[in-house]
Amino acid sequence: MLIRKELTVIIILVFVGTCVISSTARDIEKSSITTSSNDWWPMICHDPAHSGYSTSTVPNEVMMQWKNKTIGFIESSPSIVNGRLFITTADFTNCKGYLYCYDIQTGACLWMYDGHDEFFSSPTIVNDTVFACTLNGNFYCLNASTGAYLWSVKLGSHLLFEDSSPAVVDGRIFICSTKDDGSYNGSIFCLNADDGSIIWQNSSGNNNDFSPAVVNGKLYAAGFHNQLSCYDSVDGDLLWMCPGVELYTHPSVMNETVFVGTQDGRICCVENGSIFWQYQAPTNYLITNPPIFAYGQVYTGLYSPSVSMSDKILCLNEKTGKEYWSRSLEEKGGVGYIPAIADGKLIILSSYGYNYPPAFDRIINVHCYDAMSGESLWSYEVGEGKDNYAYNSPAITNGQVFICTTEINDNQVWGGVYCLKALEYTAPYLRILKPENALYVRNRKMFPLRAPFIVGAIDIEVNASDNLSGMKKVEFYIDNQLVSNDTVSLFTWNWNRRTPLHWNHVIKIIAYNNAGNQTTKEISVRKFF
Repeated sequence: MLIRKELTVIIILVFVGTCVISSTARDIEKSSITTSSNDWWPMICHDPAHSGYSTSTVPNEVMMQWKNKTIGFIESSPSIVNGRLFITTADFTNCKGYLYCYDIQTGACLWMYDGHDEFFSSPTIVNDTVFACTLNGNFYCLNASTGAYLWSVKLGSHLLFEDSSPAVVDGRIFICSTKDDGSYNGSIFCLNADDGSIIWQNSSGNNNDFSPAVVNGKLYAAGFHNQLSCYDSVDGDLLWMCPGVELYTHPSVMNETVFVGTQDGRICCVENGSIFWQYQAPTNYLITNPPIFAYGQVYTGLYSPSVSMSDKILCLNEKTGKEYWSRSLEEKGGVGYIPAIADGKLIILSSYGYNYPPAFDRIINVHCYDAMSGESLWSYEVGEGKDNYAYNSPAITNGQVFICTTEINDNQVWGGVYCLKALEYTAPYLRILKPENALYVRNRKMFPLRAPFIVGAIDIEVNASDNLSGMKKVEFYIDNQLVSNDTVSLFTWNWNRRTPLHWNHVIKIIAYNNAGNQTTKEISVRKFF
């Protein structure tokens, strides 16, 4: 008898409710922005000329797409080919180093290779093959897709390969070394890319292992006593040397014109062994960042050892060396290693101290400037350690910016790998799966109706997704009061609270993606008990 009465009440309530209620929904959406086409970044400074220039676009505003950590710190710059990022690390604790490969869209580590020695220089990728050299001259060739070992060779004895990254041109590998005792007894190597056999070796008499530039059959590197020298890339013969231009950075080459930073604080433009123009850095500034070139300009960073002076970004006319613009960084602590250029924008890293000096409590800032005017466009902080630094170059490709760092907390040291992408303006997808337009009794769907009608407790179920930045959370509201939030799909909340006698309620769901955008949906329901 009691059951019959309860069913009678439900049927009456359903009839009344369906006469007066209809479901509503509202979507909040925003427009999206356009991303760019690919121009891979296969080596340090993009290409064997060290131009530092990519045809990729650069976002006008950025957000974090993904981040990851490595074993050991990172001194090298990222290289990117075919949707994969390659980076090397050094782990002094275990006297090891690793070569990592990441998916550039997800940040997932696809493979890692133990080089059994520290890596400092950047990897180079050519034809699905990755080349990298350890600090003590163990040169590796791996399959870029799988990380499988192909060949390796030990280069010389008591030679160090700290700053020199390989240039690979026409089936030949070029790399420079320095002697481990600091003497002027370094060498330049030319290897066969197929098996690592030495084609030629030039004992150039240098003690700095800057990365060589290779353009039009000529190799540019530090020669006798680090003086800028030009060699025939086929046989290693010296073609010319420029006296008085002692390298403090690796060279960058545009056709036959060489740009380089010197030990006495100059940027020199050299043609056929003679200085065409030179720029003297201001007092108390050093040229520690290799120059790159684009748009008829030469770009570099100026570092001041003085704690009272800010570091600078510098733009010079490539034909005359005249200063076009310069900008002082607001922070103090060190301009990053090498700038990168694309889409009319200059990207450079700085490690600045929020308690510096005396403490080395540094955060890394990724700066973006208008390449033509020097106007600051945006900056973005990265680094999760107490002390963070980046003395390398960003990489730009596929409309993304990639940064690698060294991060320290007390005795813990690791590498950080970061991917920045265009700030999203698209809202996440959102759909309320339950309740539908139906009668629900104690969380069980009975039969369809014109509107949701609920008796007793019910699980509210929501489908929310965002394929670009991912979902952050989903919030559940009843009558505009926040009752729960969920961060794991399928997003649910159990509505088991007894409701007021007015019976009419509004379920509101707000879905947030990791870009900070949101979508809202509402439905009106009747609920009893």
